[in-house]
Amino acid sequence: MKKSLLMLIAMLIVTSLSFSTEIQIWEKWESTIDPTYDKAIAMFEKENPGITVKRVHYAPEDLRYNFQNAAFSGNPPAIVLGPSDTVGVYATMGIIKPISEVKGLDQEFLKKFIPTSLKQLTIFGELYGVPEQIGNHLTLIYNKKYVKKVPTTWKELLATDYGTEYKLVYNLNEPYWFVGFLGAFGGWVMDDNSQPTLDTPAMVKALQFVHDLKYVSKAVPTEADYGTADSLFKDGKAAFIINGDWSYSSYKSVLKDNMGLAKVPQVPGGGFYSPMTAVQGLFVPEGLDPKVEEAAGKFIKFITRKDIQLFTATRDKTLPVNIEAANDPSIKNDPFLAGSVAQMLMGKPMPIVPEMRAIWDAIRPFQEDIMNDKISAKDAAAGMQKLAEKKISDMNQ
Repeated sequence: MKKSLLMLIAMLIVTSLSFSTEIQIWEKWESTIDPTYDKAIAMFEKENPGITVKRVHYAPEDLRYNFQNAAFSGNPPAIVLGPSDTVGVYATMGIIKPISEVKGLDQEFLKKFIPTSLKQLTIFGELYGVPEQIGNHLTLIYNKKYVKKVPTTWKELLATDYGTEYKLVYNLNEPYWFVGFLGAFGGWVMDDNSQPTLDTPAMVKALQFVHDLKYVSKAVPTEADYGTADSLFKDGKAAFIINGDWSYSSYKSVLKDNMGLAKVPQVPGGGFYSPMTAVQGLFVPEGLDPKVEEAAGKFIKFITRKDIQLFTATRDKTLPVNIEAANDPSIKNDPFLAGSVAQMLMGKPMPIVPEMRAIWDAIRPFQEDIMNDKISAKDAAAGMQKLAEKKISDMNQ
């Protein structure tokens, strides 16, 4: 009798496993928000006992590279989460599916999203991703232990002694951080025809400005990548850091009530730092097993539901894309999120055309040369433009 019961239990387990569908989600979330999404995944699995979710983390560039390889080899994950500027590349390659073709994600479902969030994932007249967060923008984060009055101009920031080793830290050689300064001086990365606009007076001014922060004002470290800047700020060696909305929860856990948020100050003779804004998109690859695709659609509907959007937004201080969640008092009356919105409104949506990839790759080496004092701002701007044009030409051949 006991043996028969054990055999029955074993058969039930095998049967249940045979009907279970696993979906892999490849993402680039900051590690500090992992607990929030792991809890959300657990909630989803409880509501959908026939589906298991495996979360796989990659650094941003590794995510793009590995997904492209997996898609072309015929073994993609069920969902890829990434910034909106990847949609143009993925759609051009034909490795993600139009949302209109994903089962369960119909027009009625899409009505619950902030319209601008959908526009940032629409290319070639087709929606290729479902937004999960909006913003992804850089802001000025400061330590109230050292900053008693938030500066509104760079002149004020640079003239104030905050008692720290450095006034400011940020990812010095990364173009995503630099373009906010380009925007402050009135420049932009491309024109309406998706052609690069890098060799401009605004670019020269922006490059000279970031160069002088290091070599003239000595307000920033001699070297600082993302990890270095992050550590210096957390260790109290810098009064300010420029970082994204994805990092808020990490700094809050360290600084607690001493964490503040503000707009990056106004540049001399220009405007305020103008970061690129984007949505985090959920992309469904082409070629999935129908059961896996259906399960992926269920997860996308779940993670963008009002209650789940409020759950993630209030815990991690991110901005929801669900209209009802965005208008909820817990979001609208949060002073911290209000500060994040104020900086986001100074920004411009990140271009999602494939040419943006070439422009990023053209800016990077010359920005590195500027920060290593190897080239003039004028020559760097001209070099960026020439390289961007070549890369776009090569891409279109």
